Amino acid sequence: MVRRFLVIGHRGAAGHAPENTIAAFDRALAMGVDGVETDIRATRDGVLVLLHDATVDRTTRGSGAVADLTWAELEGLDAGARFAGGGHPFGVQRIPRLDTFLDRYGGRTSFRLEIKARGGGGSCRPPGTGAAADRDGGLYLLPAWGDNGRAADGAGGSDGLPVRGRGV
Repeated sequence: MVRRFLVIGHRGAAGHAPENTIAAFDRALAMGVDGVETDIRATRDGVLVLLHDATVDRTTRGSGAVADLTWAELEGLDAGARFAGGGHPFGVQRIPRLDTFLDRYGGRTSFRLEIKARGGGGSCRPPGTGAAADRDGGLYLLPAWGDNGRAADGAGGSDGLPVRGRGV
């Protein structure tokens, strides 16, 4: 049996557009990827946003930990401010909310969602579950959505869970 490798756009098409932005996800789809991967963090007021780092410092001109900032403080930041030294054709790229991402891409591609620990540098995995979770804030794994309308596990295979609504 020959297995087909899937091409997954890491943080969208990071390297071709500002990572974890609508421009990056659109570019990845235009490049023909089989799916996209993105990172999720919670703001201080509980809004789920797409950002890899624990802070906004590397990708925006702002500073501070995502977990310490509110959505109102994040929504005006340009997530592409530091991409290619700021000289790129994508214009201002806002930090996307998870609900915006799901509304835009939910039926268009499969995706892998990495939930980052609130205030920490990486994901937490409760013993025996294989699911990412936030120890103190109650964030739990959202299954990756497949093109077939079924949830896919973290390894990219189907675990047979039907996707209901947007899972949030």
